Amino acid sequence: MNFDLSQSESDIIDIETRFNLNFSQKSTQEEKDFPNFQNSSDIDTISSIIDQNPMPSMSEIIQINPDFSETRTQEKSNLFTNIDGQSILVKEGEGFLKRKRFQKRRPRKENQDNIRKKIKRGFFNSGLIKKLNEKLKKIGSRKYLRKFPQHFVSDVNQKRNKEILEMTLGEVFCKKELYLPENEEGLNNYLYNLKVIKSEEVEENDEFKKILNKTIRELYEEYINSEEFKVEEINRLKEKKMKDEYIERYISLARYLITFFTQ
Repeated sequence: MNFDLSQSESDIIDIETRFNLNFSQKSTQEEKDFPNFQNSSDIDTISSIIDQNPMPSMSEIIQINPDFSETRTQEKSNLFTNIDGQSILVKEGEGFLKRKRFQKRRPRKENQDNIRKKIKRGFFNSGLIKKLNEKLKKIGSRKYLRKFPQHFVSDVNQKRNKEILEMTLGEVFCKKELYLPENEEGLNNYLYNLKVIKSEEVEENDEFKKILNKTIRELYEEYINSEEFKVEEINRLKEKKMKDEYIERYISLARYLITFFTQ
């Protein structure tokens, strides 16, 4: 779910436009008397008019536009940092990244499935876990989430991932099967993370609960259009001395990842 931060601004502008139109109709006669507003008496008159026609309060804005309150709540519960601009996520039905033939065999790290594994691992264990732990710290938690197991974040099977996309984040944390095959470390991490998300701090925090109720698809859409991906993740690739061609392929495959899993 890609939320546009400019929506709340447009709501306010719309309200201001309606208010200013009403204000203009009421003050037409005053404007005829002093059209230029150049001296102190004019300023006093303006202040008097404004006092009689105050801008609506936040509660009045919400009454005029109930969706404004919901918009502010959605903005607050976004896990990732939104960057204004057009979404870079490619929707289903808009085509798919074509495989290209190369005279020389590409290094294994540049194989498409290997790149998809890196994208999925970056989303779950760098993106999600990092941002969730930042939220936990803010709400006073002393326990932090541990990373998902490698066999889960490296699995790019289309059928399994199609199901995961429609699961909520809370369901993913609760699904023991995702930590299989069981080993001592994987089982301990599963039980530990389960304890964290069911802690009193999380249970009493509405914002955190909203995030846990979002689907993986929604969270990935937020991530792919966020500062965490567009800036931090791409800078990480550059710091690893990845070539521009590799980074371009990485971005393209990330854009098409949902389409790949759901086709």
